Amino acid sequence: MTVLQIKNSIMRMLSAVYQTVPVYGEGLTSGLEAPAFYVRATASSSTKELNRRRRRSAEFDIQYLPADSATQNDTLYTVGEALLEKFEYVSTDEALLRPISARYEITGAVLHCYLTFQWFALADTEKAEHIAKVDVEVF
Repeated sequence: MTVLQIKNSIMRMLSAVYQTVPVYGEGLTSGLEAPAFYVRATASSSTKELNRRRRRSAEFDIQYLPADSATQNDTLYTVGEALLEKFEYVSTDEALLRPISARYEITGAVLHCYLTFQWFALADTEKAEHIAKVDVEVF
């Protein structure tokens, strides 16, 4: 499983729940028209475990830009609570993940919902080179 697979799964889930709100990924720096979601990975790490196992973790920031209205903060609180509920599990092509932490905060007029995931991955094994046939003489 990769960070990109998790990000794409988050974006699919957002699109399914909020069908009228566009969902954007990384690489878009300007031109977002509210309301809109913007999803990006903020941090990723890998820790060596036993043998070939690696403990991977990644944090994602789901940003929600609301439409301008008199009840903007009410909308942000409502969407924040809904996101925490909706992302209790994230289904990817390979597994069903549950965030180890989920929180949201409002900065300015933007909602930031942070999800952190952990999973195990297996490192590739190095194939040993075959040794050519060796003739051994015993005296």
